[in-house]
Amino acid sequence: MHLVGYATTLAGLAINKRFARQLGALGLRMAEFSILVLVDTNPEVNQKSLGETLDISPPNLAVVLDRMAERGWLRRERSERDRRAHLIRLTPEGKALTRRALRLSLGSETEVLASLSAAERGLLIELLHRLVRGVRQGARETCGSTDISTNSNLNR
Repeated sequence: MHLVGYATTLAGLAINKRFARQLGALGLRMAEFSILVLVDTNPEVNQKSLGETLDISPPNLAVVLDRMAERGWLRRERSERDRRAHLIRLTPEGKALTRRALRLSLGSETEVLASLSAAERGLLIELLHRLVRGVRQGARETCGSTDISTNSNLNR
């Protein structure tokens, strides 16, 4: 049986379990890592679009962002264009932590993907991004959700 959802779930569980252990050494959780990377790669991201992208409810996201702000990793700022919106900004400490976590991520992925050739890795990433874009396009058409870039340049 070739169910894409099943195969991606199994792969994701194996990869995330390993990566979560490594993030723990930095005092990070998976959701916090995702927030750091998305805020780093989307300088004008607001709290609402961040929650929609990560599928985190507003109250739960507020708790996570409060915790991250208390740890000195990010801050909220009122948008100059829309005073109702809260932009999320990384602090210098948050930027440094993001860099360390991304390096860790690259090392972890290199180990996990060792059985694939460089061409296969590139194709896998390309196909996964295409799937995400297709699903998001369908979501925008049905419910008008906001989209932010989830493509992070991990080689900086």
